[in-house]
Amino acid sequence: MNSKRVSFWSGPCYFILPALVIYILFMIVPFMGTISLSLTRWDGISFDTIRYIGFQNYREMYTDNVFWLALKNNLFFVVSAVGFQCILGLIVALLLEQKKLFLGNFLRGSYFIPAILSQIIIGLLFETILNPSLGVLDTLLRKIGLEQLTGLGLWLSSSQKALWLLILIEIWYGFGWSMFIFISRLKMIDPQIYEACEIDGANTFQKNIFITIPMLKSVAPVAILFATMWAMKVFTIPYVITKGGPNHGTEVLATWAFSHGISYQHVGYGSAISVILLIFGMVLGILIFKFTGMGQSKA
Repeated sequence: MNSKRVSFWSGPCYFILPALVIYILFMIVPFMGTISLSLTRWDGISFDTIRYIGFQNYREMYTDNVFWLALKNNLFFVVSAVGFQCILGLIVALLLEQKKLFLGNFLRGSYFIPAILSQIIIGLLFETILNPSLGVLDTLLRKIGLEQLTGLGLWLSSSQKALWLLILIEIWYGFGWSMFIFISRLKMIDPQIYEACEIDGANTFQKNIFITIPMLKSVAPVAILFATMWAMKVFTIPYVITKGGPNHGTEVLATWAFSHGISYQHVGYGSAISVILLIFGMVLGILIFKFTGMGQSKA
């Protein structure tokens, strides 16, 4: 048998070149540039002020209390937002896939709308809702006789309250993606399996526990991975609503990197924080791949 040697540059390989060029220009080149800038001290204005300082920016992180607080908040976002987001997405997907659900298609689209909106719009929307003087929330509380819950800066005056509010907003914003992933898998389940279970006397709860949920194990890691990556790089909503406050209580790595790189003109230190954020995201992604079995061939 004669083996035919195929060149990489022949045939369909040309079709991946545009995507490869775009990926290199907009992902690899900026990534390498960020690593290079993280080893410098620069004000971001004049190239004449760039000074190579080695790993000094990374050493400064050890004594930066706000950096460690931002890292803790990032991990808190991952644990809280990802857990609730995936669970809520699963529950809503199961409810929407009921055969006799009224307006099922309308509800699917409605729940997914927040996921396709701009995060800037989401942030401005909730900033208006939580406004202590003109916000819809305080106005509604006054109308129903709960004036004691209103007040100047009540919702965002405490770091803990503000952080939990941001997490709830992120859950509301992103659970539509988890729902969409689970629904796409539910559509692939053979209806005859459920019919056989009904003949054996299984109710809806039993079908979900013993049939549906086990069949969703193949896509659950995908939902977890997507939610984790979104939670790690969270930026827009916290920045628009709280800008990292009060007292850095809602600071995350992305907002702290932005503050140094743009507001404080410490581009090198901001780039170093971005590199650390990328490393943590990669580590979490690898752990998810390892412990969920993603990418492993099924025997």
